[in-house]
Amino acid sequence: MSDSGQRRPTTPITLPVTSDTNPPAEAASPESFSPFCPCCTTSPSEETNPSSDVSYPSAILEERLLRTLTFYSSSPSRIQAIAVLPYDHRVTKNWLLIELLCHRVFAALPDQGTIRRVSSSYHARASPGDVLLTTAYPATQASFRWLEATVTKGNELMATVTALYDGPVLGGTADMSRD
Repeated sequence: MSDSGQRRPTTPITLPVTSDTNPPAEAASPESFSPFCPCCTTSPSEETNPSSDVSYPSAILEERLLRTLTFYSSSPSRIQAIAVLPYDHRVTKNWLLIELLCHRVFAALPDQGTIRRVSSSYHARASPGDVLLTTAYPATQASFRWLEATVTKGNELMATVTALYDGPVLGGTADMSRD
């Protein structure tokens, strides 16, 4: 069989599925979680989860990332923001920084409820100093609504993030549309 000259898309980098994005009730004290986004972050003292290879962001990395977050294009149906990953080698292992970034961008969209579950697909690795462009928008299919975001660095898709949230159930249409 000959090579047609087309390249196959790269397979997304998969991570273990996490459960609900809300922190456990017994650990919900303000001092046990980062002040930035308690439903997307973990305890600052907890750098890694011993049961998996997923590395959780430290409060310092979170703060340094969020300090660079700048919203530059906003409308009721779409928002764009830029952020710079900290110049720290730990960002290459901290995939949850991307979810934190997306959660912050989602929070800037109007008329959204509490985020209940975040699902991410990673297509490229993060590097210290990467400039990330995040574009987020609400999506609707039938009576269901959710939020979607794409994260790019340069012209390369880095991640796709979807968030289910509490919101009003719509009357419903059979086809899919983006607000």
